[in-house]
Amino acid sequence: MKILITGASSGLGAEFARQYANKDTELILLARREQKLRSLQKELAPKCKSITLLVVDVTDFVQLQKKVRSVGAVDLLLLNAGISLGHTQNIPTIHDFQNLYNVNVLANHAILEVLLPQLQAQKSGHIVFVSSLSSLFTMPSAKVYASSKRALNAS
Repeated sequence: MKILITGASSGLGAEFARQYANKDTELILLARREQKLRSLQKELAPKCKSITLLVVDVTDFVQLQKKVRSVGAVDLLLLNAGISLGHTQNIPTIHDFQNLYNVNVLANHAILEVLLPQLQAQKSGHIVFVSSLSSLFTMPSAKVYASSKRALNAS
């Protein structure tokens, strides 16, 4: 099974990689933090058929699509990359708002634009969007994050 995991350098992404690591799995780990990816690769290499690292910032859509295109078809796509602005009563800057949406929503679209036609052509595969309960129960101190996850749910 060939699995692409975004946001794989830490948190849920790294844990997904650990859970899917086995001799039949080709892991493709995508994140911007190369050292953390290399550390995870070293940890999981003995357990996996292969591990490919894609070091890219998901907000660089041109490079993101180029890297994703290089892996070809996958069996499972785990769209996990995401950020938060934390909890605050202050209105976020437009830059922070836009960056959060670029990571949490638009990067997924950029990846799907490349891989969805391949999944449709092979007539198999699965896509998992990692969202949040915040998409259903918005906290006033995290409105931008919640709205990005609600947008993701509607994708």
